[in-house]
Amino acid sequence: MLDTVSHLMTIGESNLPGITFEKGGITYIRPSARLSSYVDLYTHFEGKHLPRSLRAYPQNYTEIWIHFADIPFYISSGKPAYMPAMCLIGPNSAPKEYVFEGNFNSLHIAFRLGGEKPFLGYLPAEFQDTPLPLDSLLPRWKVQAICELALSSPLQQVITLEYLLALGFQYDFDMDTRIQQGINIIHQHRGRVDVMQLAHQLNLSERQLLRNVKFETGLTPKKIIRLKRFSSVLLHVNQTPLPDFTRIALEHGYSDQSHFIREFAHFAGITPTTFLKRRETVGFLLDEWPTYLD
Repeated sequence: MLDTVSHLMTIGESNLPGITFEKGGITYIRPSARLSSYVDLYTHFEGKHLPRSLRAYPQNYTEIWIHFADIPFYISSGKPAYMPAMCLIGPNSAPKEYVFEGNFNSLHIAFRLGGEKPFLGYLPAEFQDTPLPLDSLLPRWKVQAICELALSSPLQQVITLEYLLALGFQYDFDMDTRIQQGINIIHQHRGRVDVMQLAHQLNLSERQLLRNVKFETGLTPKKIIRLKRFSSVLLHVNQTPLPDFTRIALEHGYSDQSHFIREFAHFAGITPTTFLKRRETVGFLLDEWPTYLD
């Protein structure tokens, strides 16, 4: 966890953000060691030759978009919509199709579940499905400082942004340790977890677990479990040349193939078959996602 702001950017490259992947105008940047408990990944989009269409799915996190140049529009539930130049999207969002037309210099921040709270001072339950302007959540001086990062390199944007986010870090908003333990259990088991058993492991009643998890993350335990299982399925399906959906359904704990298809379509907005037909443009560089077996 963070000690003091003055220590945020100190000693050693291991404590600084670092580029892990670059290709075709898209850059992945891991967070600094001190923010890795809160931020999962930064993704930078730059140039005129990005894939025209990228599909994004619910991934159990709150996200922030910062657009320094043109702004992509997105399609959700079949309808086009535009987002503010700087905005936040909560963890309970629907699948979206982002359309890139123009010249882009955009930074995407994917927080870990509940990880945005100490930086923003808001609870995830307060965030809606629609994008919220960042200037309604951050002080004006901080928004202005972010705007001034437009001419910086992707890595320098992230280094400075981490410093700005850490200013005003609120320890009172850190996640309860038992709830964090529960989320870790869900992730370790790829969503193959029973809510009753999870509550027992954490020495909580089911009602306490529901209330505390909802308070900390904005999602119910069941929703987190379903989303984690879905994200594991995405990795598995994408990295299998000719996936056997019946086998995948059983491996991931679905009762049958029909259950698997319903859940997939609910979270993806498309069927598994449609996903296979267009997976070269689905999500953020699916061919570079972590290996399913990692």
